Amino acid sequence: MIQQLKQSFEPQYEHLNQILVEFVIELQNTSKASNPQMVVKKIFELVKPKYSKCVEIILNLVRKFEGSIKEGDEESTVKELVENFANKQEYEDSVHLQEVINKILESHRSLSLLSLYLQIINKDIDLDDINQKDIEYLIELGLIVSQNNVFQVSNFLYEQIFNGDFIEQELKNKVYKLVLRKWESAPELSKIQKQDIVNIISENISELAKKTNNLDFLLSLILKWSKPDLVLLKSLLNFIGEAENKILLCDKEGIKKIANLVRSHFIENWQTKPLSKHFNLIQENVIKNKNGDVFWLLVTYRYILNGKEIPFKAEKEIQDLVKSKLILTNPENKPTVANDIYKAVFDEDWVLQKLAQINKPQIHNLLAWLNNDNFEDNITILQNKFPNNFKIIIEEIISWTHEHQDIAQRIIEFIKVGIFSPDSEGIDKFNKNIIYSPNLGNYLKPEDFKILITNRVAKLEGVNEINQTNQSMLQLTKKFRHNPLIIAEKILELTNGEQNFTQNLVDLIVQEGGIIKTEQDVNNIQGLIKSLDNSNQEELNMPTDNSNNNNDNTITLQELFERIAEKGRGFLKAILLVHLQGDNAGEILESSYNGELDQTEDEIYRNLIGRGSGGKALEDAGNLSAVSEFWNKFAEKTELGDLEYSIHAFNKGSVIVAVLNLEGQLYGVFYLGKSGAPRARLVNVCEQTIPQIKKLFVQDRDFVFVK
Repeated sequence: MIQQLKQSFEPQYEHLNQILVEFVIELQNTSKASNPQMVVKKIFELVKPKYSKCVEIILNLVRKFEGSIKEGDEESTVKELVENFANKQEYEDSVHLQEVINKILESHRSLSLLSLYLQIINKDIDLDDINQKDIEYLIELGLIVSQNNVFQVSNFLYEQIFNGDFIEQELKNKVYKLVLRKWESAPELSKIQKQDIVNIISENISELAKKTNNLDFLLSLILKWSKPDLVLLKSLLNFIGEAENKILLCDKEGIKKIANLVRSHFIENWQTKPLSKHFNLIQENVIKNKNGDVFWLLVTYRYILNGKEIPFKAEKEIQDLVKSKLILTNPENKPTVANDIYKAVFDEDWVLQKLAQINKPQIHNLLAWLNNDNFEDNITILQNKFPNNFKIIIEEIISWTHEHQDIAQRIIEFIKVGIFSPDSEGIDKFNKNIIYSPNLGNYLKPEDFKILITNRVAKLEGVNEINQTNQSMLQLTKKFRHNPLIIAEKILELTNGEQNFTQNLVDLIVQEGGIIKTEQDVNNIQGLIKSLDNSNQEELNMPTDNSNNNNDNTITLQELFERIAEKGRGFLKAILLVHLQGDNAGEILESSYNGELDQTEDEIYRNLIGRGSGGKALEDAGNLSAVSEFWNKFAEKTELGDLEYSIHAFNKGSVIVAVLNLEGQLYGVFYLGKSGAPRARLVNVCEQTIPQIKKLFVQDRDFVFVK
């Protein structure tokens, strides 16, 4: 029998000769097999002699077998030994088997090879779609053979060792390593999440394998396009798995073709595509971020999108972008856009569109400044000078300079050479130390200051004739060259931009020989207000209590009210004389108001003036009598004298009420100021006019005291 076996060997397998002779003799000597020659024959039926390494493995399994192989049980016993060997997974010690699997796993097409081999095991292979090079590779390894144009596993040992479960596990292991490599910059993914990703891919891998000639490269592209987005990953797997045509990735043209397919299906007009809700959610996480400034969040993303170094500290913005899943950080902590699909959806056009939609003062001028060639140098200067607040400082500079980048540049040059204390980072401190610095004129020209003054005046609220106010203020640039903004700010603080008041004050300041000679005299401006008030008093023709004016009868109470309202139209809405006691409480006796009140503030007019006796705003005026009694008693006990008037300050304006006690009857004179009007103006008018109002009220022929 042994001689027959020898003769059956082809010359290249003669090295098995001695091994087989020794094996048969061993079985005979140990009585391990009733028919050693039949054992060898059955082994050769399961594994052809050409697979000599496999034959040797089975021979060793038989040697280690502790039982006895009875005649007729040779085939079943050998099969059982191989199956047990495969089930116990003890083949790691087999150099040959490890070499075979390593040659697959170490190939750059390992996923394609494993998937193809799995199709052959499952007899689920389409000969028209197979990659011929992969088939040839598996044949050269000896894993498969072709019989009658049908591919199958070459021998029983390989079939048992490299079975479906083994190959599926190796596929998962390979996919897991690929996920780790491609999604390494997504450290927030837990081990469980990564295993879910592997399972998702593994479930789709058989269909993907049929759709491409290069599964490894296709999966690499899918992971590159989707990290770390499971929704996007699933969508890509489904889309490619359902594709009608096979995706050939053998050249650049093939890669371009699949990229175009993905762009068409997911990216172009994405608002109408399958992932619109998903992309909208990512978008909302960015543009509706409540933890920071969306403007700087988008600016930071724009730098990352363009692959540029961020020229400012952006740790907070990067953290928020990572949370939104829009960007990732690699092991070197460098931020990058998460994937290529995000790059295409949330591209430069998207960033600029969202930036332009932000409700932020001077947004377009800010964007223009960001695109300036000097921006990165400028932001470095500001970041060095104001490390904790430089973004707000940038916005403050633009709020002053608007579209005038040349002025902004000169202000930054001034900042560069300046020495500032650590507390200069607040807006108020910044303006005091920079914008209102007496040395700013060394860097800015008179024309620059005109623009800054114009922009400062434009910030005023509730000021009529603002252009005239601005023209008045611009006169300051002719006299004050160090920094006319210092004078301008003080004027606006005192006048709140009221045109007549501002013009008169500016005229006094710029006149030759005046007390305001340089910016250092700014605190003397307050003293000029008194001279203006005296001038206003003369203009109103309102004698004081101590006046010797003998022409009181030449003006009626109503005419006086009208004159007060007309002359005070820049800061006064209305003046009213109101009953404060009895059934008539809230009734208006005399009134006058700025003509704008019933034209532009109709509702306030109705609530205040009302129809006939007064509006809803005065319905409870009787309560003021009790308040007046309280303050009179308070004044008596504290020796403060008589109550002249009370000031009621609101966040949108002020009201001064002077209570008149005429023979035991209480009346109130209400001075209603405009929003933002200087309170001092109301006080001055009240003090100037109350004495005459009281006189005319008593002298009025139609007035009869209620006894």
